[in-house]
Amino acid sequence: MADIKSELAAKRNKLEELKRRNQPAGPKNSPSRDTPPIVDPVIDAKKKPNEELSQKRFEVDSLLKDLNLPFVKGEADTPRTSISPSSLTHRHKPVCSITVLKGVNILPRDSVNYAKSTQTEFTGELRENEDGDSLPASPIRPETFNLEEGTNMDDEGTVKEEDKHTHASGALVNLTEEQKQAIVSSESFFTFFDWSTRVMERALGENNNRVDIFRDYAGKDQLDEDPIKDKVALNREFFDDHWSRNRVVTSMDWSTTYPELLLSSYFTNEEAPSEPDGVVCLWNYKYQRESPEYVFHWQSPVLTAKFAPFHPNLIIGGCYSGQIVMWDTRTHKRTPVQKTTFSTKAHVYPVYCLDVVGSKNAHNLISISKDGKICSWSLENLSQPQYHVGIDSKTGTQKPLYATCMSFPVNDVNRFYVGTDEKNAYQIVRHGNDQGTPVSYEGHSGPISGIDCHRVSSSQFDFSSLFLTSSADWSVKLWNASDADPNAGGKAALHTFAHSVDYVWGVQWSPVHPAVFASIDGGGNLYMWNINQDVEVPSTKEQVGTALNCLRFHPEGRQIAVGDEAGRIHVYNLSESHINPSADEWVKLQNILEDFESNDLAQTEDRIH
Repeated sequence: MADIKSELAAKRNKLEELKRRNQPAGPKNSPSRDTPPIVDPVIDAKKKPNEELSQKRFEVDSLLKDLNLPFVKGEADTPRTSISPSSLTHRHKPVCSITVLKGVNILPRDSVNYAKSTQTEFTGELRENEDGDSLPASPIRPETFNLEEGTNMDDEGTVKEEDKHTHASGALVNLTEEQKQAIVSSESFFTFFDWSTRVMERALGENNNRVDIFRDYAGKDQLDEDPIKDKVALNREFFDDHWSRNRVVTSMDWSTTYPELLLSSYFTNEEAPSEPDGVVCLWNYKYQRESPEYVFHWQSPVLTAKFAPFHPNLIIGGCYSGQIVMWDTRTHKRTPVQKTTFSTKAHVYPVYCLDVVGSKNAHNLISISKDGKICSWSLENLSQPQYHVGIDSKTGTQKPLYATCMSFPVNDVNRFYVGTDEKNAYQIVRHGNDQGTPVSYEGHSGPISGIDCHRVSSSQFDFSSLFLTSSADWSVKLWNASDADPNAGGKAALHTFAHSVDYVWGVQWSPVHPAVFASIDGGGNLYMWNINQDVEVPSTKEQVGTALNCLRFHPEGRQIAVGDEAGRIHVYNLSESHINPSADEWVKLQNILEDFESNDLAQTEDRIH
């Protein structure tokens, strides 16, 4: 340690000696190391004698750096900005100014403390969340908690009126044992605790977010009339970016063998001319799969498609070209396995409607084209129809029926109803003396877009003669075919449902409730009607979005699927009032029909209300 100190002292002495020896005798105006050189010939000539001095100074600086000693600037290190001696002594005087200072008061941040006892007041009403679901408010009252010392409470654990104003600040205070015991033993606390535990148990055990975990079966805090009992809830949407985009959904059908399968047909995608004109997709409602199970296509737009009820692997489609095609899910082909030919016996106009009627051992495919030609086919051979007949309207010009829709009554294979674009509906008989002689039902002022026969009957009442029609005149009409007089040209509608404000593009009876039916319009609205509840206003109105083009009830009646013009299919869950009819629904419907017959709307309103 002594050797190092002696060595450092020797180096310091040597350094001081070098500084004294190299110090110039003239004015102390040596240029600074930090000042960049000034390019001037006169000055450049004077700098040459100082180059040796600069080199020595560099060595000294390096030595100090190695010893980790601070370098103290001397007079020779003073930077200069000019070669004039006067510039070394001249210093700029600082310029002072007056600055105005402004004071800003920053308020302290509010600290809000929440505890487990923080609750909201129950008002006996329901509130809606962002998804539109109605949720009950908490049944506990805020004055039950955050009590101060000496607060008076009643037997129910509620703060008395004279002490409520003392808790306006909401500050947390310590409760006495008596106050805690009063809260725990109060009826409001027990109701809240019991309700909360039920909701938490449901939430922990349920994976489906669409299930209403807030349903109260006790009914103590519910309204007398449940406001959501007639609502519908969106369950699924089917859409494929490749096969569905920019295509109008033309028809849908549920499989009776596999209830989870939904069939949909599509029109041409005008923005993709290289793609097939007609597409049929098979969707699976059971699994959370976004793409279709099967995809079939054809070179002509598919206007209607159905499952063959007695052949679950066969799918039948009617095309814009007039052809009827058949696909088979057992093959690996997306093109049809059978198709009809163009001939005078078969269709050459667009086929908008077809259906398979009969029993498992004896059934036929019935189709009708836009020119009014009816054909009967065997599913084993589509090369030629078994028979064909042309239907004309009952006018002197024998104008053909431009059919747009068709419906068969339940358990009736000979009689069916057809809607046309000439504003009339017709009853057609396939066999017998009245074959080819239609019975007209006049009343609409626009083309008929949909028609459907009643499907729910009982042992006491038979409503198979009822059918509904939808039209571009913004209305839905109810008809009774049993009262029609063929010689009088049919009969007027029993009732008109004119709640829509746009073209009504489809209508269908519920398969499980005798008084419920659904309709859709061009404004994107889904209407659920219950005749036994109201004949003027639908029980449910759901805004789906874009214009709707077709609809189809699930065979079990618990869901309904609607297709729009953008290629999307929306599947909705129906409420219990739409699914489970009471025992007197048939009697109520019969009474309302009698009022319709007598044209006594006042009596109908009295029966409903």
